[in-house]
Amino acid sequence: MRILRRCLPALALFALVFAGCASTAPPSGITTAILGFHPTDASHPEAGGTLTLRFASESISPLGFTRSTHKLFLNDTYVGKAATDVPFGLAPLTSTTQDVPVRFENAALVRQLAGASDSHATYRLESILFQTVNDDNYELKTHSEGSLDLRGTAGAAK
Repeated sequence: MRILRRCLPALALFALVFAGCASTAPPSGITTAILGFHPTDASHPEAGGTLTLRFASESISPLGFTRSTHKLFLNDTYVGKAATDVPFGLAPLTSTTQDVPVRFENAALVRQLAGASDSHATYRLESILFQTVNDDNYELKTHSEGSLDLRGTAGAAK
């Protein structure tokens, strides 16, 4: 009985101190792919446009993201950045699409690729999805590759 009386305050203090030390794990299992490109001006695709992106979740928990940024590489050369502050959510084990404006910084390469007889180019998309859970901020990085038609038809993800 004496041992219990001596240990009880220590156990209570231990439980009180360490009860609030749990943190949420960052999200994982998210993939991003380009479904298509829609130029602002069909005769000048190098002027920029809109990328239709598909976000897919392999998570069994719903996820919400506050914004996203994406670096676009065509034929292994950086050509521009797409970004949006429009929040989106993913239910467990589902996907969603979002149109994201893209601004090309290497217009000469985009013009060259779009003007080729085969306007398809291989793409690499490096994305960062931003999430806030309680007071914790997370950045989820994803990477995807595929083929993209720069004249404005749908691309195919690998």
